[in-house]
Amino acid sequence: MIIKQSEKVVMEQIIHSLEEDHPVGDPPHGSIMPSSGNRNSDYDSLQIESSREWIPETLNEKPTLGKGCWHIWQLWKWEILASLLSVVSLVLVVIILVIENGRPLDDWAWSIGPTAMISFAATISKASLLVAVSGVIGQLKWQNFYGQTNSLFDLQLFDDSTRGPLGAAALIWHKNIKATLASLAAVVIITSLLVDPFIQLVFDFPTLSKLTPDEVGTFQKTTIYDPSGNFDDLFLTSYAASFVSERMQSAIIQAVLSETPSSLTASCSTGNCTWTEISTLAVCGDCTNVTARVRIICPKPDSHCDYYLPSGSNMSGTAFEKDGNIYMSEWNSSAKSLYQSSQKLGSLASITSFDAVQLNAPFQSETVLSHQIYLLSHPTAWSCSMSFCSKTYASIGMKNGVVIMSDPRVRNLVNVGTTSNYTTPFPFDTQSSLLHLQEEASINSSSIEYIINKADYSNIANYLTEIFSTDWAAGGFVASNKVEGVRSPNFGWKLAMHDLALVVQRMAEHMTEAIRTSRNSTLDVVQASRTKAYIRVYFAWLALPIAITVLSFVLVTWVVLGSGRDKLPTLKNSNLVLLAYEIDGWAPEDLVRQGEAALTNKAKDVKVTLPTEYEGTRFVRVGYS
Repeated sequence: MIIKQSEKVVMEQIIHSLEEDHPVGDPPHGSIMPSSGNRNSDYDSLQIESSREWIPETLNEKPTLGKGCWHIWQLWKWEILASLLSVVSLVLVVIILVIENGRPLDDWAWSIGPTAMISFAATISKASLLVAVSGVIGQLKWQNFYGQTNSLFDLQLFDDSTRGPLGAAALIWHKNIKATLASLAAVVIITSLLVDPFIQLVFDFPTLSKLTPDEVGTFQKTTIYDPSGNFDDLFLTSYAASFVSERMQSAIIQAVLSETPSSLTASCSTGNCTWTEISTLAVCGDCTNVTARVRIICPKPDSHCDYYLPSGSNMSGTAFEKDGNIYMSEWNSSAKSLYQSSQKLGSLASITSFDAVQLNAPFQSETVLSHQIYLLSHPTAWSCSMSFCSKTYASIGMKNGVVIMSDPRVRNLVNVGTTSNYTTPFPFDTQSSLLHLQEEASINSSSIEYIINKADYSNIANYLTEIFSTDWAAGGFVASNKVEGVRSPNFGWKLAMHDLALVVQRMAEHMTEAIRTSRNSTLDVVQASRTKAYIRVYFAWLALPIAITVLSFVLVTWVVLGSGRDKLPTLKNSNLVLLAYEIDGWAPEDLVRQGEAALTNKAKDVKVTLPTEYEGTRFVRVGYS
């Protein structure tokens, strides 16, 4: 039953009289109020319950909330400072990232690395944000009851939401749009967990090479091979080894004796350079295994066999006995110079061609004699050629001092003419002839023209012909150079034991390096680059930290300004204030003994409010749900 209006007036007069007789804050010596048993209203806050014989001073007096900014500052200064610190810290993070983005990591001026620095600032921002949002939720807890009825359980719900993501999620689940501001604050608490990982993803430190204006790299290339200015003369046709340049001889010998392939050499002051579209005069070699096409005739199977190769040449293999030991042929080759055939216009710039037979099959028989017969009847035959060519590299790079190159585009060269340079080192008339070559597919066009001194051309052809016109038997017996008066070394002992195709390819590469770096070479100059680690920032990952920081700042501003407009005391997360409140009909002494679960279940059924007429100083029970 609702109390009549006249009774309400009487009760207010009684309360006023009581307050005059007994100053606020001092309990009266006796109660003149009827006992709570005489009240049966669902909304009985108009009567002072018998259990509350005096009213705490801090709640009964009307709040003295100032209307000025200074009073708001006094009440909310820590939340305001925390919110500002959060914004300033994040702004500082963004400024640092904008300044440092794209700069070398070496230019970072602080002893603490950029990742640690940004993480530290972001942590300050997040911690400050949580302090401010915690105060906001605490105040929204009281606003949840101010002038409206809600479950007493909401006190626990709001309080738990300030303690971590789980409580914040529970607040969103139970209240959602019914407490929009509080739910938004809870979202901030949950999403703040993602701030640290997102900040870590902001950074990347790629290693990049950038050009340095004061440092260069050089790569040699040549279109001319004229190492010593040799001249043609009928009187200078002696031993080829006497006239081939020392560098070229060294390249050929190294290719035979060493199994290490030739590598391009370049100069780069920083160890990091890139050259593009490099064309140079080169040597190409090709070998074909023709063993399956060899015709073998063995008049004496245990001591002599003849081999007829597809090119028309024929060679032989022998075995003989000396001092009780059996000696067998291991290598036999025959070569011819192609210099003369290359002098015709339009002919290929061939150097030499040769055929070779290796007798090095693994031991397959039980007796020496049977193995001897097997060796003679199982040769490995090769047909090879070498020529001048052009090689074009689409890209040549040096990275950390190591040359890296693309596979070259190889083109055959053909004779397009001859020019002469006259010299007079002797009383008789002499001349130096130069052979002009172009790529076979580019004759009569504006393609690169390559020039070779004809004397050097001839000498190289003769030298290779001598090297590949030899035979060799075990122990060095029956070792001979088939070219009369030759002074070039006999490499039959080495050539017999290796894949000839690889040897010829290696020889061509070494000869190309000798030509490319000869005295006629020119330098292709490029800017060098230095490899450094740079700071790369992915600003998209800042979207979440910025969003929750802005949202928290807006929430703090909204709640702070709102608290100055209504008469609800600024209580925030104070637990002491709960000691000043008492709810009629709510006597949880027995429930306290039963534990938190019993209290929580009971609280869900109790509906309370903070009536606006009491300006938030009294909890009033409305009824059971």
